[in-house]
Amino acid sequence: MRTIVAVIILLASVDAVLSAPRHIFNQSSGLWPIGFSYYCMDNPAECEPLPPGVSTAPLEYREWKGLLDSVNAQTNASIVYVPERIDHWTLAPKRGDCDDYALTKRDELIKRGVPKGALHMAFALMAWGEPHVVLLVDTTEGQKVLDNLTDEVYDLEQMMAQRLSIQDATHPRKWTQIF
Repeated sequence: MRTIVAVIILLASVDAVLSAPRHIFNQSSGLWPIGFSYYCMDNPAECEPLPPGVSTAPLEYREWKGLLDSVNAQTNASIVYVPERIDHWTLAPKRGDCDDYALTKRDELIKRGVPKGALHMAFALMAWGEPHVVLLVDTTEGQKVLDNLTDEVYDLEQMMAQRLSIQDATHPRKWTQIF
């Protein structure tokens, strides 16, 4: 009898974890994905504030457009989309969801010379109610979105989101709700 009760409790616990929300909302700091918090625990150096003097200036869009287009399309082609029941951020997986694409694009752009201060992870609740993570790039022509839903890099104003929170350029653990 104890074994049956233990199994029922275990199954209820697993179901509770799998059905938990994939984001945290706080009026003062906005909305951010739970998986990002776990990513920071596993990769603390990736989530440290930028050192003083690191540029947060926008990229000259015409200079960087080709690279942004290329990294967006190549990353979209390199990862097979698979939805996750538990939010887990992974760099350059063979299979993953939107946060894995965005994280991989960020890493690739940094490797190719884009300053970290111009890149922001962004978390949205889309118009149709789904949570979604993209990479934003600050440019001289506004913020550009690198999204796994399209190979086209587009303007932030074109994003179909109900809510949007953006990671701070100088402190990755800080997120600000934009709308």
